[in-house]
Parts: sequence; C-alpha cells; structure tokens
Amino acid sequence: MFNVQRVSLLLAALGSGRADLLSVAMHDRLHQPYRLRLFPRMSAVETAAREAGALGCVLSGAGSAILAAVRDSTEGVARAMEGALRAAGTAGRALALGADAEGAVWERLG
Repeated sequence: MFNVQRVSLLLAALGSGRADLLSVAMHDRLHQPYRLRLFPRMSAVETAAREAGALGCVLSGAGSAILAAVRDSTEGVARAMEGALRAAGTAGRALALGADAEGAVWERLG
C-alpha cells in the first residue's frame, strides 16, 4: 500500500509540476530496503545528493544506477554523489540526463 501511495503521489507531482513533492514520492518500501543490503553505500550517496539539492534519490534496478531528481543545476548534485561514492571506496560517474517530456512516439513509415 505504501508504494501504491508513493506512485500516485509521484504521478500527481509530475503532472502538476509540484517538484516539492518528489522528496516524499520517491520513497520506497517494497524494493529499496532489500537492495540496500547489496549496496549499503546508497544511504551515504542519497544523503549527499539531497544535501546538494536533489529533490529525491533512489536506487535504480538492482543497484547498477542511482537516480537523483534535480530541478536546476545538476553539477553540484553530481559531484556530491561521486564524492560520496569515492569516500566509500567505490568508483562512480554521474551523468546529467534530461527528462523526456514527449514519451514514446509511433510513426508509420511508407
């Protein structure tokens, strides 16, 4: 139930432009607690990202990637996340990626 509420809040936040709700909407109780056992450095990375201005931060997949939602400048959040990984003895590289506002597009050729 917790995650269903968070998904609903996430969709409402994105649909209404309420970025301030992402911090709460990106919490997870279904997957993340189990994945954190495999990647315990996540807590330090998440803390660093949020302190640098990230709106939310989650472990993506089984831990191959960490996603931070950022409203404005990504540089500070990226460097903070990389620094937290380095401090934990793990290499990592932050990539600033834009959000796709269009979604999937189907075109008929010919």
